[in-house]
Amino acid sequence: MVIFRYMHWLTTCLLLISFTLTAQQTVIDSIFHDGIRRSFQVYLPAHYQPSNQPALVLNLHGLTSDATQQTVYSGFNGVADTANVIVCYPNAVNGAWNVFADTTDDVAFIDSLIGYLSLHYSFDPDRVFATGISNGGAMVYYLACFLSERFRAVAVVAGVNTIAGQLLCNPPKKMNVLHIHGTADFIIPYQGGLGILSVAETMEFWADHNSCDAIPDTVNLPDISTIDFCTAQRSTYTGCDDLSRLVLYTIVNGGHTWPGSTVTIGITNHDIHASVEIWRFFNQFGKEPTS
Repeated sequence: MVIFRYMHWLTTCLLLISFTLTAQQTVIDSIFHDGIRRSFQVYLPAHYQPSNQPALVLNLHGLTSDATQQTVYSGFNGVADTANVIVCYPNAVNGAWNVFADTTDDVAFIDSLIGYLSLHYSFDPDRVFATGISNGGAMVYYLACFLSERFRAVAVVAGVNTIAGQLLCNPPKKMNVLHIHGTADFIIPYQGGLGILSVAETMEFWADHNSCDAIPDTVNLPDISTIDFCTAQRSTYTGCDDLSRLVLYTIVNGGHTWPGSTVTIGITNHDIHASVEIWRFFNQFGKEPTS
């Protein structure tokens, strides 16, 4: 919780610069859902053309954060411009996504949001993806479990599913999943914690669901930044049914952070950029790769 409050203070100037550069491409909007006005931001890439039907990526913020902060923290708009992707940043109610079965039905909200976006923007319905960090990452796993028909693939940064949520998780199709997590994450521990699974248990669940080989192929990635105090490994699960994909990026000694972010809070890896790797993963599915 403290990490995102600090990020709000730290990024104020960056936000002003960001909105100056991209205000003409950012739409702030809202819908009513379950009697609550739910707000969100839509970023249209620089070369957006409705006739091209680009992909849509939902990008979910962490606990106590919001859409504006996630825009800056993830740096996904730069990827969107390069890849010609629409990005939607929804806001949670009171800064918290419902992953502990309280009264807010965020799965239904995201379902309604995608329906609303389909009426106002042109995107490929077969190339809808979701990503998020921390509490937002846990919400992405809920979407993979309980709204899988909407998504071609998901990517989670520094978040895991809840134990209760995974007990109920049985999506009707194989899910393409990318997970990024630091071993020194003390907010959402790599080893798991009260009410949440470990990264190993999370990956084991999806490997079993996708009928992948239990032991992944793991490689150490080049230590490009020698001053970030951490390194990266990529573990790729093979033999998955229906050509589904399952990949884990382990940030050795990495904290509760978004790798590659220009907003450095805690130990942040700069050997990879999470947003770039997430889009590379998503871009395998659907149309021919665009970048």
